[in-house]
Amino acid sequence: MIVFIMIIAFAVDYGYLLVVRTDLQRAADAAALAAVRDLAPNELGDQTGAEDAARATAREYANSNVRSTQESLTIPDDDIEVGRFDRTTINSGTVTLLAGGMLDAVRVTIRRDGAINSAVPLFFGRVFGARRADVVVVATAVLRPVKVMAPGDGVLPIAVDIEEWNATVPGEGFVMYGDGRFEDQYGNTRAGNWGTVDIGAAGNSTADLTDQIENGLRQSDLEELASQLDLYGDPRLPNDTELIAPLWVQGETGLSAGMSGALDNVVGLPRMIPIIDKLDGGNGNVAEFHIVSWGVVKITEVDLHGSKASKHVTIEKIYDYNGMLKPNNDLSDTSNLIEGAFASSGLVE
Repeated sequence: MIVFIMIIAFAVDYGYLLVVRTDLQRAADAAALAAVRDLAPNELGDQTGAEDAARATAREYANSNVRSTQESLTIPDDDIEVGRFDRTTINSGTVTLLAGGMLDAVRVTIRRDGAINSAVPLFFGRVFGARRADVVVVATAVLRPVKVMAPGDGVLPIAVDIEEWNATVPGEGFVMYGDGRFEDQYGNTRAGNWGTVDIGAAGNSTADLTDQIENGLRQSDLEELASQLDLYGDPRLPNDTELIAPLWVQGETGLSAGMSGALDNVVGLPRMIPIIDKLDGGNGNVAEFHIVSWGVVKITEVDLHGSKASKHVTIEKIYDYNGMLKPNNDLSDTSNLIEGAFASSGLVE
């Protein structure tokens, strides 16, 4: 009988500890997921004040989501780690957080160990000399990078040369003229290539382009690309469910006055722009552009009136956090990521 009572007592205390641990884990998860969103950089990539904001948010969400204690949880700064997740350890189960660079990870540790917060009281353990038990939980959340695009994502069908893209920092821009000139924001002529491209049906009409600019990538665009063969006889896309680099697309005829209204309507809005590393003459007179990655930009000025030499679109390189973007499934994979784009936060441990 005594053994039976001891087993019941142990089971009751063990069950209560599981309830407390689950509750604290839920609070830590919520705290990390909310806090990491505070690390999302502004358009210029600035994260000033982000660490302090993340710690404040972590404490707020931890306390608003915990139910197993009547007292407010204390979470010291050392238990709210802010850093950059090490992609080589992201799939290891214990993620290393690095200092420096773009901050994109928050680890929250909640302790009920008698030192920082009260330990968990036991109902029957005291009979056997164990009045309390320690519970410690950990949650790590990251801003997830973006690699692929899906229908509805905002695209700008104007390709930029990779060397010019890499030479431009967030907050700076470039001007594309109708006669093919490419200038930086200071009016200096740049040698890079640019061009409007068919992200979808070959020979897209102006109506198609304007719809795509205003409303984003369409399922029909993916289906068209998957059905076409590139210069080497391979499908432009391996499937019609997502847009991913690298791929070949055909060139368009350049800046058209018919695009003016659509471009005006998206001034100031984030759009993903294709980045190219080479051109090919293609079949006949249609140029082929090799897209190697994508970047985030916003249009700041549009003037498609007058001569080709005066028509121009001014674009600025930016960062963007958009919870609707599809995150990269494998966070250790750094190939062909969309520069400057972050998807919704996600737990990694």
